[in-house]
Amino acid sequence: MDQFQGGESFWSKNKKFFIFTGVIIALLLVIFLIFIAIKIVRTNFLTKDPLLVPSENKVATSSTATSSAPLPSSTNITSSLQEKKDWLDINTTFGSFYKPVQNNFTLNISDYSLPLNSKIDVANYYDIARQINLDSSLESLNKNGFAVIANPFGKETTNFFAVYEKLTNQPVPILVTSDFLVYYYQNIVKKSFEDIKDSVFYESLWTTNKKMYDLAKDRYEAKISDQSKTDEISLESARLELSFFATSLALLSPTADQINNKSFSADEASQYYIQFPSYLKSDIDKEVSLIKNAKTVSKSPTLFYDVNYSDFSVPRDYQDDAHLKNFYLASRWLNSVFPLFYKSADCQDCLLDKDDWRINMIAALFISEDLSSDQDLQRNWAEVYKTISYFEGLRADLNYLYYYNSFVKIFGQDKKVQDILNGSLSETDENLQKIQADLATINFSEIEGGISKTDLKVKKSLGFKMLAEFFQPSISISQVLNVDNSNFNVSSWHNNVYWSTVEIARKLLEAPQAERPIFMKSQTWREKDLLSATAYLANSQINPDVFVSSPNINSNLNQIDVSAQSYVEPNLSLVLELLADTKEISSALTQFNANDKIETATGELKDLDDNLTTISDIIKKELNNEILSADDLNFLKDFTGKFIVKEASSKTNLSTLKLLILVHKSSDKNFFAVGPVFNYQENKK
Repeated sequence: MDQFQGGESFWSKNKKFFIFTGVIIALLLVIFLIFIAIKIVRTNFLTKDPLLVPSENKVATSSTATSSAPLPSSTNITSSLQEKKDWLDINTTFGSFYKPVQNNFTLNISDYSLPLNSKIDVANYYDIARQINLDSSLESLNKNGFAVIANPFGKETTNFFAVYEKLTNQPVPILVTSDFLVYYYQNIVKKSFEDIKDSVFYESLWTTNKKMYDLAKDRYEAKISDQSKTDEISLESARLELSFFATSLALLSPTADQINNKSFSADEASQYYIQFPSYLKSDIDKEVSLIKNAKTVSKSPTLFYDVNYSDFSVPRDYQDDAHLKNFYLASRWLNSVFPLFYKSADCQDCLLDKDDWRINMIAALFISEDLSSDQDLQRNWAEVYKTISYFEGLRADLNYLYYYNSFVKIFGQDKKVQDILNGSLSETDENLQKIQADLATINFSEIEGGISKTDLKVKKSLGFKMLAEFFQPSISISQVLNVDNSNFNVSSWHNNVYWSTVEIARKLLEAPQAERPIFMKSQTWREKDLLSATAYLANSQINPDVFVSSPNINSNLNQIDVSAQSYVEPNLSLVLELLADTKEISSALTQFNANDKIETATGELKDLDDNLTTISDIIKKELNNEILSADDLNFLKDFTGKFIVKEASSKTNLSTLKLLILVHKSSDKNFFAVGPVFNYQENKK
């Protein structure tokens, strides 16, 4: 009894302590449950967000090109089988970073009326007429408020900056044309990609290939060491995967004549050196020799089928830089196909017989399994793949995610490729043909570069590719205007440079009437814009001009002179689109971890952003009847005189320019301003 009473005394004395402790434990439990609930909700949100996990109908399209130019789907490849992946890294494309710059501007301009009598109504008519012969353009100037004339300055002014320098020295009030803005934008973007290829892609491509090589080597050597459990087909497939990535590394590795004097430092030569095992070296040497000779059609020692090695001829623009040359050869090798089909009555031109096809098919599955098993490897490859896809365009084709998804869909996520190879030969073939049949149901639209399954001449090209082939569709400007974009979202328009350029052309042609001064409202102006839009598409597909700073950039910055009558072609929608595209590229490169390695490119993109922002502010002033400040006018003079073209790309029918003369109103007076525009005629077929 005494003990019991003592016990009561103990609980009584510590009652508050136990209550307090119980409350603390209960609170901790509640916090823990809340944390678990948040994590579950967050996971569901990330895996169900339509941007990160596209619906099934976006895996591929079955549409084909028509006269209305159907658009490519937004092919972010995934399935519910991959919900544990890091969606942001795997599926985020450049287009995901596009955010339109808001345009809430309303035109508030006191415009002149048409027709004009330019000799009387334009204050600087005679000043300009003394510098440029206006006789042939008077009718258009009077009727439309603008005219496009031949370049009177001859061969000394074959680029935009040279024309602006000539106009400034005349002196003639400059017109900052939309054509110049797009040319400047395109050149900076193309130059940025060159910097990325040289400084980022080479290292990233090496890293990806080296990791894949190591995984393949481990698999192959494990099979060799225990051949009692390894069949010959599986062993040869593992060797094919190993040889494939060994060849890529051999092409990336600097040769002796590329070290020091050609762009590889001694440190880089050491970093990018690899010694292949003796059992592999002979085949790799043969393959690399065929690739670098780039002449014959011969059976590949690695892939078992005939390859036209002349396709590996290095373009002139890649030959002077060893990094770019080796990158080009390796990327072309990664375009190699692991065929989906084998020789049969349905495909007599297919590349492989069934026995060699079996080995190729298994090797493709090994590659897909290895790449899908390592998220860091996936992210690194995604950075390379998506950046190439944005700047150069890649054909929509079967890649590792399609093969991996197909395998998991048929055999389950717990199965490995080796698991479906352990039965009899007929069972192995049955398993491979299940995957083949599933992959054969995936279609890509013609305008995405999809390869036709019904065209027997190209059916042999269907199959797995580590890196899809470069591809840009070819559509006319009339197709751009009539395109059916009902299934094309904002992100899709900006997933690569080509489609971004199409959207830029549309912004030029579809600028709201509410933003247009009188000279921009005629059918004649629209015809001018149609030629410009066609030139933008053509210019996006050629190499950039090489800019260097103008030695006269800082001279006479405070001298206004006739620059007080200068003007910016006021297509606000176009400029805001260029600005949004610039911000998109900068954001994407930051996400893909490229900015810290390409300071030159990111600095140029920052300048481009700043300049386009200033231009948009100036246009808003023009459309709001505001007088441009001395700072505005000095900026226009500085901007158009900032560079000279040291080396022009081969432009063919973009190599000449014309002059646009237009009448604009400022301070209750009308003035001419003059600027260069593309002189482009679309080739007639």
